[in-house]
Amino acid sequence: MYNYLSNGKMKFISSDCGSGKTHAIIKQVKQTDDRYIIVQGTLQLLNQTAEELGTICKVISSKNYIESVEKDIHAFLLNPTHRVLLITDKAFMRVTDLSLLRQWKIYLDDVVNFHTYNVTNTEKKYEVEQQLFKDFEDLSDKYVTAKAITDFDDDLVLSMAKCFGFIQDYDHFVMNSNFFDKIGKIGNLDVYSNENKQLTILAWVNIAKYSNLDVTFMANKFEDSLIYKGMPALFEKVELSGMRERKVPVQDRLKVYYFSEERFSRAYRNANPEALTKVAAWINANLNEYFYTTNSDSKGILNGKYIDPVSRGMNTYQDYTKCVWLASMKPSPVETKQLELMFNLTREEVVQAREHENLYQFINRSNLRAYDSEQVVEVYVFDKEQALSLSTNIKLIDIGLDSTQEVFVPLNLSGTKKQRLKRVTKLKFPTIEDFEKWLGKCTNADLTEREREHFRKKYNKL
Repeated sequence: MYNYLSNGKMKFISSDCGSGKTHAIIKQVKQTDDRYIIVQGTLQLLNQTAEELGTICKVISSKNYIESVEKDIHAFLLNPTHRVLLITDKAFMRVTDLSLLRQWKIYLDDVVNFHTYNVTNTEKKYEVEQQLFKDFEDLSDKYVTAKAITDFDDDLVLSMAKCFGFIQDYDHFVMNSNFFDKIGKIGNLDVYSNENKQLTILAWVNIAKYSNLDVTFMANKFEDSLIYKGMPALFEKVELSGMRERKVPVQDRLKVYYFSEERFSRAYRNANPEALTKVAAWINANLNEYFYTTNSDSKGILNGKYIDPVSRGMNTYQDYTKCVWLASMKPSPVETKQLELMFNLTREEVVQAREHENLYQFINRSNLRAYDSEQVVEVYVFDKEQALSLSTNIKLIDIGLDSTQEVFVPLNLSGTKKQRLKRVTKLKFPTIEDFEKWLGKCTNADLTEREREHFRKKYNKL
């Protein structure tokens, strides 16, 4: 396993949404003669920042490259034409010669996601194991780690590598080992089993490689991000002057409503396909002038203004006082297990960093972004857990989802799984944290997502 220990530390600024982190950095840039690289998550944010900085900055993005973003950035760093460079997080991760970054002050503005999870169905097992990855090591009886091969002499292998394009952005990988199971040999060639053709890959950037550079992360609740929780020893907190303060705390400006006691997840949606339709019908009949988000397959079910679930930094919705979140961004059981093995993260920590933080970012696109306002903002979410992540003062809108929901019984529940289900009691697991820790153990790695939801449903009803 890769050793993340490093002599240097990176800095972070943790400050609420809309508190003026970007504005403060822009002010700092203008008042000094230093060189800066500002990394942001979207082209929209880059353009907003570029407008404020004016002629001292250069934007390099997919909208204005000549040959490729990577080549343009490399050429710029070798011969800078401006004092400030604005690039996206994806472009930043593709800077491979880190020595070119040593003379720059680097600010990662609301950029905290340095891992990805992908599921690929393929029969090209030899090519994956022998030509796309190297340095395989066993991580457990179910997972292996590996590194990507980046140089290719064969055009066909290069073409295949492009189909796995995301791997070029990351340094290390965890994969399910049974994808590579073998049943024998023909001559010197391995014969792979056809039993499992699905490859699950957790990929992450080796953040430690930036620790000897002048790097500062800026985000709301940075300490709750997965990048920090996975490697806290790499970071130290610093303060940024000029932050705005709210006239009224967020808690006192929220009215939070929810529709279901059940946890909104892929398993819930599959078991209750009509539930989302019922919620959408109620919202369309009772709300107006709101913005909303859903998972991509449900986009367009509401009459409001749609925005993406990942909406950090947007400033164009401050006039809205109503917003609706009908998205689920919860991790799959396999991704949860891989994150636990690599970074000792719990499922609840992943849900907090991914779904609950994105939900908080989402509601802060509304009038909550106006720090001098006292206006109450109405927030509508699907489930109680989502509502409680925002406030303890929540209210159920009862449209009959829970009362009409059929009891869910997983199909083909084996004898050992039935025995484990019987052990789900309050006596054995006094708190939800105890229960989730047990559910995340290797013993339960064989549970499907649907079965896990059933286990949680039983515990929540105790």
